[in-house]
Amino acid sequence: MPKVNPDIIRWARETAGLTLEEAATKLKLQEARGVSAVDRLTALEFGDDQPSRSLLTRMARSYRRPLLTFYMTAPPRKGDRGQDFGRFQMIFRRRRGIVGCPDSRCEGSPGYGSSNPRR
Repeated sequence: MPKVNPDIIRWARETAGLTLEEAATKLKLQEARGVSAVDRLTALEFGDDQPSRSLLTRMARSYRRPLLTFYMTAPPRKGDRGQDFGRFQMIFRRRRGIVGCPDSRCEGSPGYGSSNPRR
């Protein structure tokens, strides 16, 4: 049976936005044999220990990753997200004289408070 890649365990936790302490709590890791939950998770992330099937399932759920992710050879590269088109919308709105709130529900915009707001 293939082994779980420790680099992937670390990558999955970090991309889920969890610290070691938060992840240990979320995974319901407890102190065992005098080793703290954080130290147990650290050992898994450095490859000193392999997770059980049930722990790996909890990791997949908590880190929001498919179970097979943990068997990949390397963490995926960070993708290029391209341009942020929100800036173009802001420039367009400024040229049209629309400043601030995007619709008529905002105080100070034309049609504010009317029963038939402009859209």
